[in-house]
Amino acid sequence: MPALRTLGNIVTGNDDQTQSVLDGGILPYLRELMNHKRSGIVRVSCVHTSITVHSPSVSVKLSSLTLTLSLSLSLSLSLS
Repeated sequence: MPALRTLGNIVTGNDDQTQSVLDGGILPYLRELMNHKRSGIVRVSCVHTSITVHSPSVSVKLSSLTLTLSLSLSLSLSLS
């Protein structure tokens, strides 16, 4: 969980920092964490994914991530 929190600090930084995280290929790893058995990790990874892809000047290619994010957010909210 500390690494996930550190990632959150980076993606909530400026757009260049967020873009660097995306360029490093973080989205597949966040998608994996959305299927974790611990609901806290699912929730935090969903939040970080949302923050990352909604940054105004960051370019993101979305494919199956949108569906995964929707399903995971629904699951996360129901577990809260």
